[in-house]
Amino acid sequence: MVKFRERLSSFLSGEQIVRIGLSLLVIALCWPIENSQAAQPSSEKSATTPPVTKESHPPPRTAAKAMTTPSTITKANPWKLRISGYLLAGYRLTDNDEKLLRLGDSDGFYVSRARLQVKTQIFGFTGVVSFDGSYDRGAAPQDVSPSTRRLFMELRDAYIKYEHKGFYVTVGQDKVPFGMHSTRSTTAEHFINFPLIAVGEDIAFGYQVRGILPARDIGLKLGYNNNFGLLRLHIAAMVFNGNGQNRLANDSDIPAVGTRIDLGISKHFDLGLSFMWNQRRVGTPPNLFDETDLSVGADLAFRFKGFFLEGEFALRQTTFVTTAQKNDLSFGARGDAGYRYNFSNGMGLEVAARFEVFDPSSLFDDDMLIYITPAVSFYYRVWRQHEIAIRVNYTVKLETPARELKNSQFNILLQYRF
Repeated sequence: MVKFRERLSSFLSGEQIVRIGLSLLVIALCWPIENSQAAQPSSEKSATTPPVTKESHPPPRTAAKAMTTPSTITKANPWKLRISGYLLAGYRLTDNDEKLLRLGDSDGFYVSRARLQVKTQIFGFTGVVSFDGSYDRGAAPQDVSPSTRRLFMELRDAYIKYEHKGFYVTVGQDKVPFGMHSTRSTTAEHFINFPLIAVGEDIAFGYQVRGILPARDIGLKLGYNNNFGLLRLHIAAMVFNGNGQNRLANDSDIPAVGTRIDLGISKHFDLGLSFMWNQRRVGTPPNLFDETDLSVGADLAFRFKGFFLEGEFALRQTTFVTTAQKNDLSFGARGDAGYRYNFSNGMGLEVAARFEVFDPSSLFDDDMLIYITPAVSFYYRVWRQHEIAIRVNYTVKLETPARELKNSQFNILLQYRF
């Protein structure tokens, strides 16, 4: 028995166990659908079946239908299940620079997302679990080149939500309500890469800097979402650990707080304001240091007959509680403009441009970054939520003269959403 356990543990890796568990979860969730369709009430079983005639016999099916749950929740059908996801794969080409040998090592094919989400709803409750099968954990000092970095399967969303008359509460791992990008999916973005204020810059493609906008975290979120004629109001506040997603516990015993107010006017304008306070603990034991981040953000969006304009600003002040050194200030802004034309056959063509500026630290005078990105995207809706898109971006990266690099980047991405 001991030898069998050793062989079994060597055969199944941690990621394989996660994949098998996810497959069993999907099968378990889909099983009640099939049983509910096959089962009949006792009264119907006892009723006499009328003879089949030419008039009563239904016509043959023209096409097979996929197994789905009811599109709306009613008293007769209180349960709803949806399985969705998307895949993002592309090719990247970065200019080489003799100053940094790692630049240019990133040329080649890549998979940036392989997302699968299971969402179930019943009587006002919603459960969401999603995984990413191509998650990049970032660069360590010994593997700054993407050629040595590996992709992992990571948990993304994992929360329970309850809604009632516009009010809602969620518990688990979810997006922190801060910034425009927390309100929409990655597949709804106009560009391949997120802006600098959101994710910063990867050490494999330029000078490594930390973004301002938070991503996912574990905590409790309260919110209200409703329409008042031409006005739309969405308020969300979250108390969370503050040390990122997939962390076992809080790093400083003090929870972080994030909030966002989103006001919409008709279908054309959206104004968002965000705030976050987070005390972090950094370093390695026994040398641990407390740092406090205070972040604010504002964003504005305008849409009209295919045209769109988006502007966003974010600022973060970092206070070094333990070392009492001078406060650090980071700020940045981005502006997006574009036009999308939708054809009558489910196809769409979008052209856009982004200008962004980012100062990652006030402690240095020569670390300003300016990125300019033109983009062209082609969309084709195959059927219902199934959509294929091809995106082409070219980012011109500008640094200060003292730290100038040749690291502009070409990106082409194939996107499939289902």
